[in-house]
Amino acid sequence: MPFVRPRVGLKPPAPSPQVEDLFNTMSREGRKDEVTKDFEYTREYAEVLTIASAGMLKRLSAEHSVVV
Repeated sequence: MPFVRPRVGLKPPAPSPQVEDLFNTMSREGRKDEVTKDFEYTREYAEVLTIASAGMLKRLSAEHSVVV
């Protein structure tokens, strides 16, 4: 596997809509307001969010890294 050097001195890009959607979905679990008070969070749901997060991190790291 080649050495990957992070880009230095560059302004990070704005979060993509997919990142925002994933963040908002994951943030709902801690809230218990009128809309989310009856939501049930299962182990399967947590696994899906974990896999989605890992995939998003892998994609973003590949997009914002320089291979030397």
